[in-house]
Amino acid sequence: MPVKTPVSFVLLDNKHLTEHGVKYFCARSKEFVLITTNRNHPAFNVSEENLHIIYQDELSLEDALIQLRDKYGKMSLINWEC
Repeated sequence: MPVKTPVSFVLLDNKHLTEHGVKYFCARSKEFVLITTNRNHPAFNVSEENLHIIYQDELSLEDALIQLRDKYGKMSLINWEC
């Protein structure tokens, strides 16, 4: 696995990442937040302390950004105003 970096990642994915890819991002990232509308996304089978999943029935980037700010703002993922 790769060396962990001080960088956090936020990814929007429904079907491209495999379970191995999710584990890779977790191993590489300080924090990894996945946004998906796929109930069967492989990330749901991964148990990593730094993995956070935002599931939405229907994609709303505005709601996702608000959730990122409200739940993960302390991670300093990004500074924004919604």
